[in-house]
Amino acid sequence: MVSPPAGAAPNTRRALLGGAAAGAVVLLSACGSHAHQPVVVSTPSERNAADIEILNQLLDLEYKAIAAYTAGTPLLSGSAHDAAKQFLVQELYHASKLYSMIMTAHGTPIKQRANYQLGSPRTHEDVLRLLQGLERAQITAYLAAVPAVSLASARSVLAAILANDAQHDVILRAELRLRPLTGAFVLAGPQRGSR
Repeated sequence: MVSPPAGAAPNTRRALLGGAAAGAVVLLSACGSHAHQPVVVSTPSERNAADIEILNQLLDLEYKAIAAYTAGTPLLSGSAHDAAKQFLVQELYHASKLYSMIMTAHGTPIKQRANYQLGSPRTHEDVLRLLQGLERAQITAYLAAVPAVSLASARSVLAAILANDAQHDVILRAELRLRPLTGAFVLAGPQRGSR
């Protein structure tokens, strides 16, 4: 550790530290030539590969939700229409975050399919049920994914998306005039007392 002389001005201390840092850079750069350095090709590790697979599964669900909101929002009206427009923007953001995490892990994000099987919703209520079912499926998938991914930073992003999808589910349930859920977590599939 370099100690400045007693009573030294703050810029003297900064100058000493800056000089030490510059010296370290010079020493490190002199340690070898880049011409003799091996070329490292980055490939996903086993752990990254497992994370990439999980993230791609979530991305596929996000793509399906985006397709459903895109197709279904025009069939909605009032507060449900306004909420669906906002949820579409959020689902697009979720997809972009997943896409970015897959790229950062040196993976290849899956592409959006040409079409998704969404059934044939015709009424306001049909569309709300479709959207609410997709949100529940996403919640179930994110609940499984959060503890399964290896990176803490990825877990925090997935947990934030999970919380946002849970908010979507609450609002869609209210639009469908369903009773609030009594449990802490929502799982895909039929639930007792969900009407």
